[in-house]
Amino acid sequence: MLFTLYLFVKNSFKVRDDLGGFPLHELTVVIPFRDEKQNLTKLLDSILVQKSHPAQYIFVDDHSNDGGAKIIDDQLDLSGVSYKIVTLNGQLSGKKHALMEAVKSAQTQYVQTLDADVWFHQDFFSNLPHPQAFDMMILPVRMVGNDAFTKIMELEYGTFQILQAGVSREKPLMASGANLIVKREVYLQTNDLSKHDHRSSGDDQYALVQFMKNKKKITTFFDSALAIFTFTPPNVNELLKQRARWMGNNTQGNDARASLISLFIFTVNLSFLYLILEGLLFGFTPEILQIIFIKFLSDFIVYFNWFKRNATWKLAPYLPLLSLLYPFYLILLLGKYLSSKKQIWKDRVV
Repeated sequence: MLFTLYLFVKNSFKVRDDLGGFPLHELTVVIPFRDEKQNLTKLLDSILVQKSHPAQYIFVDDHSNDGGAKIIDDQLDLSGVSYKIVTLNGQLSGKKHALMEAVKSAQTQYVQTLDADVWFHQDFFSNLPHPQAFDMMILPVRMVGNDAFTKIMELEYGTFQILQAGVSREKPLMASGANLIVKREVYLQTNDLSKHDHRSSGDDQYALVQFMKNKKKITTFFDSALAIFTFTPPNVNELLKQRARWMGNNTQGNDARASLISLFIFTVNLSFLYLILEGLLFGFTPEILQIIFIKFLSDFIVYFNWFKRNATWKLAPYLPLLSLLYPFYLILLLGKYLSSKKQIWKDRVV
């Protein structure tokens, strides 16, 4: 069983050989920002060291109050990088409208969306694969931690990529607007904001659902050379708020597979928690210890290729901690989601 599991994970993360070749003159990069002063410098530093650039960067100011636009101008104005800053008017607000306005103003065949709190390697754009006939290309996102807690959360976020790889490249469960390429005309024709404008979050997930419903051609990449990086939430409360918001984006009846997989994961982890508690109360019998060992070994096999592809072996010692803490985390997350009648994101109601 464990060998079969290993082969499944190994094949799902098969490295592609088609990196490079994207027609960058046909790519516009769109970056919405709202009060991201503390993050913009790291993003702009990544842009300035790129070996190759897209046709243009479009930054969309979503009613920022911290002078983010000036930071962009100060760093890019004399750099030779083609960019512009678009400001949302008073009647429009939110990331979804910021993206839509930027996509409309783009003059290229393809658009890539990035978040304002990310950074990437200097050959990031040079490595972008040829789009072929794809309408949407979902690229990898890596969360990075700085201490024991955030490194465990870095591992936890890795489960999203592992799950994505194991389900389907062409019919993915999720997409992240932090690193996403779409065909401009298809995006404008397919992404109907009126169907999900009631929720300020989830621009990427709702776009994915509409692309899938309209049978557009989608693919997913997992190559580390295509990854962008962002920091994990700094503490438990911020983590739970972020994940609860994501749950809200995925509980609108969009994809039954996500609900079934979530139910399975929750059931398995509750069963594991029951075993741990039984062992603590009545003693760890050989049978309980055997099941715990199999659980830890299975987790390592599932993560093995993720460690290998992303050169993150230093995170391996944290995996047993994640396995032990994950059931408690899921319970806290469910409680946070059910008790949050009003979720706040970017100082706005989600």
